[in-house]
Amino acid sequence: ELIMTFEDWFTTEFAVRQAYIDSLEDIRTLTSNFPKALINGYDGNKTAPITFVPGKKYRLRVISMSVNNWFKFRIPGHKMTIIEADGVESMPLEVDGLILGPGQRYSAIVTAHDSAQFNYIYNGLIPLMYTGLINYRDGAPVKTIPAPSDEHLVWPEETAMQVADKQVPLPVDRRIELTMKKFTHTHHQHQTTLGNTLYKPVLVPTLYTALLMGDLAANSSVYGPQTNAYILKHLEVVEIVINNPELEDHTFHFHGHNVQVIETGPYGNSSTENREPVAHKVSGPWPMWRDTIQVHGFEFIRVRFRADNPGVWFLHCHLAWHEYNGVAVVFVEAPGVLQQRQSVPKEMVEMCKRQGIPTQVVDYDEELIMTFEDWFTTEFAVRQAYIDSLEDIRTLTSNFPKALINGYDGNNTAPITFVPGKRYRLRVICMSINNWFKFRIPGHTMTLIEADGVESMPLEVDGLSMGPGQRYSVIVTAHDSDEFNYMYNVTSYSDALVSQGLTPMVYTGLINYRDGAPVKTIQSPADEQLVWPEETAIQVLDKQAELPVDRRIELTMKKFTYTNQEHLTTLGTTLYKPVLVPTLYTALSMGDLAANSSVYGPQTNAYVLKHLDVVEVVINNPERVDHTFHFHGHNVQVIETGPYGNSSTISREPVAHQQSGPWPMWRDTVQVRGFEFIRVRFRADNPGVWFMHCHLSWHEYNGVAVVFIEAPDVLQKQQSVPKEMVEMCKRQGIPTQGNGAADGAIITVDQDIAEQSGTLRNILSDVVSSSAPIPVPNVNGAILSKVLEYCTHHRNDPQRRKPRDTVYDEPDSSEAAISRAISQMDDYDAEFCRVDQGTLFDLILAANFLDIQPLLDLVGYTVANKLKGKSVEEMRATAMARLGTDKFVVEREKEVATRLSPGVFPTGRQSEWSAQNRTLTHSVHPLTSSVALCVAGKQPREQLKTEIRVYEQDQRIYVCGFGTTPDERLSFINDTHAVFSAIQSIMDARETHVGVDALLRMSALYREAMLRQVRVLQDARDSEFVRSESDVFQAMHAVWHLLEIVYVTTNSGLSASVVPYYMEWLNFNFPAPAAADGERIIGSSPDSNALAQNPDVWPYVQKLALRGHVTTVANMLERIAPAQVLSAAASRWARELAQTARDMPLASSDETSGSFNARWRRWNSGLQSMATNIGSMLDKADDDALSALAMVVDVMRGDADSISRVGDTWQDVLGAVLLYSEPTAQTERLPALAQLVLEQFESDDFTLVDRTLAALVRHELPEFLVYCNQIDAWLSAHVSDLMQHIGILDSCRRVFKVEPREHYLVFLGERYLTHEGLWRVAMDYFGLCRTRVSQNIMGEYIVRMPLESDRKAQQVLRVCERYKLTEAMERVHRQLGRQKWQRGRLGAAIAHFVRVNDSSAVGQICDQLWAEYLASGQLTYGPIIDSVLATSAHDRVRFLTVYRDFHECYKGGEFKRAGKLLLSILVGEIAPSHA
Repeated sequence: ELIMTFEDWFTTEFAVRQAYIDSLEDIRTLTSNFPKALINGYDGNKTAPITFVPGKKYRLRVISMSVNNWFKFRIPGHKMTIIEADGVESMPLEVDGLILGPGQRYSAIVTAHDSAQFNYIYNGLIPLMYTGLINYRDGAPVKTIPAPSDEHLVWPEETAMQVADKQVPLPVDRRIELTMKKFTHTHHQHQTTLGNTLYKPVLVPTLYTALLMGDLAANSSVYGPQTNAYILKHLEVVEIVINNPELEDHTFHFHGHNVQVIETGPYGNSSTENREPVAHKVSGPWPMWRDTIQVHGFEFIRVRFRADNPGVWFLHCHLAWHEYNGVAVVFVEAPGVLQQRQSVPKEMVEMCKRQGIPTQVVDYDEELIMTFEDWFTTEFAVRQAYIDSLEDIRTLTSNFPKALINGYDGNNTAPITFVPGKRYRLRVICMSINNWFKFRIPGHTMTLIEADGVESMPLEVDGLSMGPGQRYSVIVTAHDSDEFNYMYNVTSYSDALVSQGLTPMVYTGLINYRDGAPVKTIQSPADEQLVWPEETAIQVLDKQAELPVDRRIELTMKKFTYTNQEHLTTLGTTLYKPVLVPTLYTALSMGDLAANSSVYGPQTNAYVLKHLDVVEVVINNPERVDHTFHFHGHNVQVIETGPYGNSSTISREPVAHQQSGPWPMWRDTVQVRGFEFIRVRFRADNPGVWFMHCHLSWHEYNGVAVVFIEAPDVLQKQQSVPKEMVEMCKRQGIPTQGNGAADGAIITVDQDIAEQSGTLRNILSDVVSSSAPIPVPNVNGAILSKVLEYCTHHRNDPQRRKPRDTVYDEPDSSEAAISRAISQMDDYDAEFCRVDQGTLFDLILAANFLDIQPLLDLVGYTVANKLKGKSVEEMRATAMARLGTDKFVVEREKEVATRLSPGVFPTGRQSEWSAQNRTLTHSVHPLTSSVALCVAGKQPREQLKTEIRVYEQDQRIYVCGFGTTPDERLSFINDTHAVFSAIQSIMDARETHVGVDALLRMSALYREAMLRQVRVLQDARDSEFVRSESDVFQAMHAVWHLLEIVYVTTNSGLSASVVPYYMEWLNFNFPAPAAADGERIIGSSPDSNALAQNPDVWPYVQKLALRGHVTTVANMLERIAPAQVLSAAASRWARELAQTARDMPLASSDETSGSFNARWRRWNSGLQSMATNIGSMLDKADDDALSALAMVVDVMRGDADSISRVGDTWQDVLGAVLLYSEPTAQTERLPALAQLVLEQFESDDFTLVDRTLAALVRHELPEFLVYCNQIDAWLSAHVSDLMQHIGILDSCRRVFKVEPREHYLVFLGERYLTHEGLWRVAMDYFGLCRTRVSQNIMGEYIVRMPLESDRKAQQVLRVCERYKLTEAMERVHRQLGRQKWQRGRLGAAIAHFVRVNDSSAVGQICDQLWAEYLASGQLTYGPIIDSVLATSAHDRVRFLTVYRDFHECYKGGEFKRAGKLLLSILVGEIAPSHA
């Protein structure tokens, strides 16, 4: 390989040359400054020889480094074969030499002659002639070869070269034509433009503008006219035509892209310059790609490229003085994609700042401030008293505030002066404490650039909607003319009042362009037609992505009863109230205990945050009133807003769900509208005590707030209370250290008294030495003093000072026990409890928290005694009078009660339970949403580590919330149970995962069972139940079928592409368009004319294309095409599209993917050309049929917008995208494509089946499983089993923290237990979980199962034996033994007891048989003994056997043998003592 470089060599300084060029009348008069040449760095007249070795092949890399001149290079007597141009490999092209414009590069193969007899001379022309030596052998003579004229030589034309990888011409999406023009510039004629103007650099670099202008970056005007900017859409194919109507040759260099050279040809008039006529040249089938192209005088060139490299790219002439003077344009490519991928590096920002180059787009001439505030005409104290006394805040009318604008009465504002053409930054501040404000200037557009002091990406809006405490900056550009003045509008309102019919107040003010100018009236559209800044629509300027979450805090606003008023609201569980010890002082003075939120008191709503944790705060607003919330100490990222609660009760528009873009805005004050939630995040990187509160005055006043205690350990190291602050607090009597809980009281007691509390005892055992007070949250000073008084009185009472690890017995709550406890009270205890009811409740709470069991018993019995004889309603009223009501709990209890299935309680015992006044508690399982009951006083027994709980009462288990299993499902259950058992057997045999083939067979059997059940239900009587069941099974089949395709079929080796299987799934489970539609359309259209005019035909054909029914599309088009009512163009293209549809490539197993992709690209390219041609015709004339046909073409060529317009569901659209855009897509590609489609469709209206299928195609398996369970318990159980065999269940385990397969199988088994005919199926589902947990559950159910017959008993025992339930089997045998014993079937009873080695029971039965013999003298137990003799060696059985033989011998006169038998009984000591 050899390198040849050519460059021009100027002998004067650049500045001198440039000044000379700028002063010339015509560049062609430049003679003395015409550059010389450097060849390989040497003076062209003194070049170094190039050595050739005879017979060798050389790759010459030839590079034109010129900034002004063309070079021609050849080696006479040697042929060159071009193999590369501008770094792109080409098909070999034999030429005589190379002609290179500035910036161009070639590689050419040159083969040296076999002989070293001669040396040769190479030529370099610019057009000055330079020569150099090709040295074969030192001293060899130079062979002179006459050079023919240039026109007789072969030079590389731009269009003659073909690319090596045979890429065909790209189909064009957009065309840009650029024509070079000469123009007068400071009285010179030699200046040239590309387009309309010369490119000039702008103040803000174009890349920064593209990155920082948000959506406005797609508008070319933001870059300035001097940039010649063109905005390109992502992935569109752009065709550039450069026309050169003048004499000069140019080379043009494309940054960021290679381009396909399609065509060159004549442009302008070359005859005036005595040039040869220009030939028209079209590239071959595989146009060459290169980055630098020649555009000769009086020629044009056509090139193409795909905009697949988002960025800001320069296209410029490579001649030095043309580039210097701005013969260039800029392509701003896919700015939206660019903003997602890149940001300005901090180092670049710093460097630009040092050089005074702006990196922000904000540019304005003057700054103005606008302030809005509410103006109350009464004193605050009067208003507050009025608010506190109101029955409902909505009745507030006379106190509704007016508005101040920039400090003036809103009805008498001062004008705002605008100077025409100026840009103004308006800093708009809402200083309100009650009202919202809307601000706009009709006839002027605002560009939002900042919110709450944080710079944002520019966002164009019509006006601002601001809640109390919010701030914005907007750019407003004044009109160029002062012909008119304008009015700005300010609307002041409060949602709580406006919703009751009060009219918002509207204020106006003057935008003064010129004193005395008329005011232009502009009709304002309705608010909903205007663009207002949404919290989630604003994007932060520095492009910070969403923070990953470490901790989540959810706060829900609630209304509650307060002094008979309804308008008070909490944030969380309680109203914030200030504490005696300020929270900051508590955080600074409590040492390690400051990390315990309870030390701050429940009334502070305190949350302790770890240092640097990312905290997500969700605020839910289930009520009508809008709020703004202000965060002290932090800006927060606004992540999401959406619906919460029910807005339909007040006729509001449905709330939209809005997700922030990639760079969520940071701000410190956020709006939380009625019936909405908001999700925000921040990093806890500012240690301190930070308030977060509602900005409405009466909400803040009443305590709608929480406190974040951030990194108290770090805070204590960084800060302390200033001395001045300590002194000031002392003068006001405010404590500056200690526990801030409750009322902040600090009490000193002896340690032995404090240790009567288990809670304090545990704290003291963990504290080595500390002077800090011990926090006693939830207990105020007065109650704590009374508790310690009790402990002091009983400090020497051994009954009150039990060891710390003593477990107290559960107190007896019977009426007798209560009376006994009251009667045994000593005088002190009786007097201690003689307090009001509220104090008694406070003492119960304190004793419970402090873990003082004797005190809890004492006060508890006292309260119980007071409640004795009262009804449940009276007791509830008594308790709620003190503790307050929680409507949610009451409603939840009702909900649970309605969900309980029949049979929850023992049959016939409901009234007994009611009479005993037994209470139930419940729990809802997180995975299945099932409800479980627990009888008060009975503890749940947890089965190992699972979250499934079994609740017991009276030796019975009560399952609830699962519903019953309908008889219509029995056949389906039995069929699928057989498949399930078979696949587990295969797994047992292989001792590994089940093979793909077996899984496919199993899956097919499951699906057949589901379809069979659908057919059974469709044949059954029509009822709501049957329709519901049919829908469930159809949904189950769709979900199962897609799971099989995504995770089994595509891994089976049958096909790498998921596309054909997805389309099969789509058309099977969601058949569309219906065949009946086509039959109806054709049946109602007797001929092609009627068919073409049928309004349903084109939508039908479009749907067919969407679903991939291309053969049917072709058939329909061939029926339509002959119609005379169609235009000639529509008829022609209908026929062509029909043939194209029939030619659609289909992949086959014996074809490589490369071969298929090539066929597909050719087919798709034909559709692209067809779309272009049809589009051109539609541009010239309207044609409804042709337009409808164009939509079919667009769908089949994979146009995303057209597919979305035709598709009704996301499943349709995803199928068409796969089929027509990515026909070879594999499973791994599915989530990304699905997400793009689902973003257009996903909404609150999504059905459960939609959510399930969407989770599956996104590969969100935990969500998928939960949705499956919501569809049906059978589905989640068997899907989790299939996922286990496939090997994809691990992600679900990590999320659920339990074993999902085991959980869902057990859940299904429990459901089947509610049907008496399915208990064995249920046992198999338990048993085939193959875990200790499931075996324990099986055992629990087995031993409590009613054994109505011997047949069922044997079935139960076989289940125990099959699944090795040894303990359960022993308990069943004992139960059966007792049953048989009670029924007098003693032999059977002995057999059962023998199986479990129950010697005691066997002995007792044998004694009973012996006693019966002694009483009757009749030996009747012989058959019984014979039946158990072979299985038992029990002494009593042996005794009865030998004695039976003795009795028979004696009776038969065989006295000698009888005597021996009797002797053996005595000697063997097997007889009972009483025998």
